[in-house]
Amino acid sequence: MGIIRKQTIKSSVFQYLGILVGFATILIQPHALQDSGRVGLILILTNYSLLFSQIATLGFHGTARYFPYFRNTEKKHHGYLFLFCLVVTLGGILCSIAAYIFKDEIINQKAQQSTLFADYFWYLIPLSWAVIFFSVFAIYTRMLYDATTSIFLNEFVKRLLILFTLLLIYTGIIGFDLFMPLWLLAGILPTIIIIWKVKKDNQLFLQPDFKFLDKPLIKKLADISLLGILTGSSPLLVQNIDTYFINKNFGLSTNGIYNTLFNFALVINVPSKALYNIAFSFVTEAWKNNDLQTISGLYRKSSINQMLSALFIFILIWANIDNVFHLFPPEYASAKNVFLAIAIGYIIDSSMGINAIVLGTSKYYKVESFFFLFLAVITIVLNILLIPKFGMVGAGIAYALSMLIINVFRYFFLLIRYKMQPISYKSALIVGLTAVVYFLSEIAIPKQNNFILDTIIRSSFVTAVFVPAIYFLKISEDINLLIDEYLIKLKLK
Repeated sequence: MGIIRKQTIKSSVFQYLGILVGFATILIQPHALQDSGRVGLILILTNYSLLFSQIATLGFHGTARYFPYFRNTEKKHHGYLFLFCLVVTLGGILCSIAAYIFKDEIINQKAQQSTLFADYFWYLIPLSWAVIFFSVFAIYTRMLYDATTSIFLNEFVKRLLILFTLLLIYTGIIGFDLFMPLWLLAGILPTIIIIWKVKKDNQLFLQPDFKFLDKPLIKKLADISLLGILTGSSPLLVQNIDTYFINKNFGLSTNGIYNTLFNFALVINVPSKALYNIAFSFVTEAWKNNDLQTISGLYRKSSINQMLSALFIFILIWANIDNVFHLFPPEYASAKNVFLAIAIGYIIDSSMGINAIVLGTSKYYKVESFFFLFLAVITIVLNILLIPKFGMVGAGIAYALSMLIINVFRYFFLLIRYKMQPISYKSALIVGLTAVVYFLSEIAIPKQNNFILDTIIRSSFVTAVFVPAIYFLKISEDINLLIDEYLIKLKLK
């Protein structure tokens, strides 16, 4: 767990730097673009490019669980990167053709009041290609035990570049027509950089090794890819289907508000995302060695650590939620409950640890895929039922329910098949502690007239109570070890 802890901390630092930049972007974007429709355009292009890139992998991303069998630097990992690039190139071509054929269907949505999406639709193609190959090299570097490079580039560098372009339009240096190509360039540059980094590390192996691909291995890769084609887009569908339905029912402006809050809530999931990126390669190696004890330990610890971090971040935000909305344009103020619903979904998902990795890399990986396929159907149904009735809040509730359903399925499957489960008395202790700290902050801290001062005082109180309580209650071995290391450095212990 030591290596994982160190990389998780390092990755989390990059992600939190990215969150700071992202938060500045979220705040300045509505003011800089001066139109929630333009905000919606940026977010819908981003979401569609993610969905297209997922489809373009043709399920081959799932073969990463077999990378330990390819791993051999001297033999250039037996051409694994070449195979991956070959498959996604084919998938990218197919997606580009589909985008051309179905262009009118994608653009022509009921609530579309402007030509914005039509005017910039073709930005989707180069952006999707950039996301496709960034995904390939992010998975590849992660399998080489380097999870920090892709996180640094995607969570920090890309966001910094986007913030820079927003500052240019905000200050009037450029107009919207020039902003869009610069925004597109910001989305492409991280892909170029990660490929350069892999080449610099002498890991850019694009030579095939067809002799290594015997019939049993080809069959395994083909089976996983076929399953991935059938179910691989389900995770992103679950995360982005709400964007489609909100845009269809209410248009780009409402979509812009909803996605801004969705992205803001992502801060709750930062530690979980960092751990997921790092733990994958370790869990695949453990399955290869049939080391169930290691997997069970990672599963249990990840649940405790992720629950702690998610709930701590949540109460920091929720205790200051009125102060936060002071920073947004007035039309965002009514969407407070949207953030709450989405946040609950992230908390549920984080609190169940690395269950998706454990199940998805096991011999029952097909079960995880079909869980997600079923979840995609449930998510679509929930969005159809809830969005017309409750609007953006309905989309948030649909997301939270989706996260609850998938995690209940994973929990019971791993419990029945492997006797693994991460829940303990500590889980209840964390929830209780969170509730107590939040209500204390509401009772003990009087509301300040200055919202910045109120945020500083309230956040300081929550941190001063929550963090020592975690330490002295010894809820997390890893967090206590981390704090002890800093206390020793400061000569306080």
